[in-house]
Amino acid sequence: MTSILMHAEIDGERLSTGELANFFNLLLGAGNETTRNAISHGVRLLTLHPRQRAIWFGDFETHAASAVEEIVRYEIPITHMCRVLTEDVVLHGVPLAAGQKVALWYTSANRDGRVFDRPDEFDVTRPLQPQQTGFGGGGPHFCRGAGLARREIAVMFAEIRRRLPDLHVTAEPVRVLSMFTQHDWIDRHGCGRQLTSYDD
Repeated sequence: MTSILMHAEIDGERLSTGELANFFNLLLGAGNETTRNAISHGVRLLTLHPRQRAIWFGDFETHAASAVEEIVRYEIPITHMCRVLTEDVVLHGVPLAAGQKVALWYTSANRDGRVFDRPDEFDVTRPLQPQQTGFGGGGPHFCRGAGLARREIAVMFAEIRRRLPDLHVTAEPVRVLSMFTQHDWIDRHGCGRQLTSYDD
């Protein structure tokens, strides 16, 4: 990917060193923050739902893919994303003009009762179709690291199952107030850290 971006040309222009650096800083931050928080949420969810833990850990490989998707669906690490419309559209009877900003609420989509059966229940055996929107809704804005994130989450829980099968949270996390990400930690000074939208 680095080589492709370094050598890519559009209308005779290449990305500057600064633009390349900003892109990879975005990838590093976005991939680390979201996957790390998904794993933390997963430990909490398996603590709150011991029967689901027993189902997954009792037949790990059978349920790994659906359990990972369910963690991301149920406690989505990125709550929304802002986009700027490139053309006029009408969405559910509401006219929207080119240039307007719109928010895509992944949290809402992942709890849509018209799409998901029992949307407010955590179920590690939930079918993989329809797809949850935690990695985006498809198309050019789909998460570039989705495959890696899925694998990292599955590997982490495989190791938890092998080394610390009874790992659980002992108290509710202190959540950082953020409309963009779902954090569940505070730093060593007790001050919450907050990310701003990468689209800002």
